[in-house]
Amino acid sequence: GGLVPTDIPWRDLGYLLSGISGVLGMFCAAHAAGRVISSNEKIREGQVAPKVHPGKAALLTLLLPGLGHWATGRKFKAYLLGGSILGLFFLGMLLGDFADFDRQRHPYYWAGQMMIGAPGWITSALTSSFRFTSLFSYQDAGLLFTTSAGFFNVIAALDAFHRAEQDWLQAGPRGSKESEGEPKGAKA
Repeated sequence: GGLVPTDIPWRDLGYLLSGISGVLGMFCAAHAAGRVISSNEKIREGQVAPKVHPGKAALLTLLLPGLGHWATGRKFKAYLLGGSILGLFFLGMLLGDFADFDRQRHPYYWAGQMMIGAPGWITSALTSSFRFTSLFSYQDAGLLFTTSAGFFNVIAALDAFHRAEQDWLQAGPRGSKESEGEPKGAKA
């Protein structure tokens, strides 16, 4: 309608929802992959079922750094990754004076920042009214830290998926000819 983007009402809500839609797309992909693994690798009688599906572990990590590792029973890794990623994110917000989380000014950085999950979405909503009044000495470092935290969270989600996937595959059919060393497809 010829309006400057800053004049559009509810602009920040639109930005937030578009960022969430991308993250939800990743959630759906991870969930679908986890469902395939869990349906193909059935738990048999006498076996211990893994704690969480791989897709769910990845989704939990994408929602909150470290949560997927916590759900799979890897508490140290949950503390380590979650604390590191969130610490990097909030240090970046501090360096940018809590005003560098802006899709309008930094669309490429913002895309990475939104990968942090719920902390990023909440921060975006809370800081939408903050604006730069001057350039800060560490503004670029703040942008780099917050964006890197989002990308590191994606890597942590992939790790949580892999760890949960390994749990599922190790809980696969025990006592079968395959697990006793006989190759798949060998005839007795």
